[in-house]
Amino acid sequence: MGLIEEISDYLWERGLTPDKEWGEAIGIVIVSVFSHRTSISSKLGDLKPNLWYLYIGASGIAHKTVPIKYFLNPLLYLHKDETGEDLLLPQSFSMEGMVEYLKDTGNKGVLILNEASIVFKDILKTYKADAWEFLSELYDGLVKKRYTRKAKLEEVRDVYVCFLGATTPYIYEVMNKDFFIQGLGNRFLYLLWDGSIKKWKDADEFMTREVEEYQEEAKKFLGKLKGCLNARCIYPSTDSYTEFHNEMMEKSKDFHDDGDIIRAGYYARIHELALKLAGIRVISEGKILKTGEGNITDGVFEWARKKAEKHLDSFEKVVREWRKAKITREAPIKTMDVKVDYLLGIIKEETAKKGYVTRTELLRKTRWDSDDLSKTLLSMEEANLIEREIQSSESGLGKKRIIYRAK
Repeated sequence: MGLIEEISDYLWERGLTPDKEWGEAIGIVIVSVFSHRTSISSKLGDLKPNLWYLYIGASGIAHKTVPIKYFLNPLLYLHKDETGEDLLLPQSFSMEGMVEYLKDTGNKGVLILNEASIVFKDILKTYKADAWEFLSELYDGLVKKRYTRKAKLEEVRDVYVCFLGATTPYIYEVMNKDFFIQGLGNRFLYLLWDGSIKKWKDADEFMTREVEEYQEEAKKFLGKLKGCLNARCIYPSTDSYTEFHNEMMEKSKDFHDDGDIIRAGYYARIHELALKLAGIRVISEGKILKTGEGNITDGVFEWARKKAEKHLDSFEKVVREWRKAKITREAPIKTMDVKVDYLLGIIKEETAKKGYVTRTELLRKTRWDSDDLSKTLLSMEEANLIEREIQSSESGLGKKRIIYRAK
């Protein structure tokens, strides 16, 4: 078992996250932060293994920020206390201020945003499309020269920034076409809350342990994370990567030829993200020689490929949700035919998922007023596109609900 799994299991057993994939993402990112001396070598050049995660889940119930607040931040604070090195980047910033900060503190760290959508909205309001470009530069490690109050024209080189963002579905309101087309959206590994919730067995399980126990556990993880600093060069010595690369590039070209630029961009980059995941896996498992070198084997890359394919699936869902939000926000529906097509798409999707959709869910998803929804649903029933059913509560005493199914 590698360090990624140790961290993920710890977060799960301590009850800090009900979603194991979110716990694993936190483990991957923190290993990535401490692997800043490492490069993945190929003929294209040296690829840094910094990774950017965006986790989207319901407020409160998904426990998005709990492991950040009670594990990740204290871990980085302890590292600063022991070494003087601050790897936690400012959560609120201007572009100029971030350039100054990186210049003064060593050009590396992790940007942890407990509510990424609010931060994105704030910097987008100030810098417009330049905000997406600047964040892309942080990912790429190539930050342009910028004028700052401190040093006028300032340049920061060899930047190494990891990203861990948690947000509610409000992020779909903040995303715009530039988010994907410009390229920032292609740099994220997306995770969607899987619906898991944390339930405690009893009071004994929930009771707080001593603070000293947490500190000892944090020190144990820090000791292992510092071992990641020994890694220098990872070699992708497996045909599995080149096969995945070629497959994804073919799909990217197909999307491009079809005019789907958003999907073409993400599929063109996912092989790179998979390669970074594989490199981090090698380091996590301690498979680094005394020379600081390691190899990505078939088994390691197969793990990374499966991860990448899950993130591809999440990306597809993110784009669908963003497009739905965009329709209701930017393109008011004026004709009945267009309304029917839009509403039928939602009903078909929900029918495929769970067999029905409630009227309450339709009101929430469409954001239409009740009369407008009723008229559209009635026209769809008359056209025999959907069927309606009135359900009583299980006790027979509660409020009835109306559900719809696509035919």
